[in-house]
Amino acid sequence: MKDINFELLFPTPVMFTELDRDFTEAEKELVDKHGKEGMTNRNVGNVTSNNNYILEEPEFAQLKKDITEVINAYIKKVYKPAYPAEAYVTQSWLNYTKKGEFHHKHEHPNSFISGVIYFQTDSTQDK
Repeated sequence: MKDINFELLFPTPVMFTELDRDFTEAEKELVDKHGKEGMTNRNVGNVTSNNNYILEEPEFAQLKKDITEVINAYIKKVYKPAYPAEAYVTQSWLNYTKKGEFHHKHEHPNSFISGVIYFQTDSTQDK
């Protein structure tokens, strides 16, 4: 795992990190497959995958482990539980945003922790 940096935005600690590896071809192919017409549904400003448990796909087994490791590092660093505690991912999906589209403002009220991982970005605009 690369260095982890924290920034406090309002009262919510937000963690930023990078995976210590590239995405595999199988992972990239799965992202492409689920982005095809018929595999997504329209969101407010972009589209989202029909599959709301995408990290359960066999191609994402290692990615799910990597994400879980990062989530648990966040819990240990921010919450410092008195007793051993581990988080797990309940839902996961893909969002596809083309040029001119946007990701709408929303909340995850039933989540203790929410996260985002980017598969493809424009480093000059996506921060």
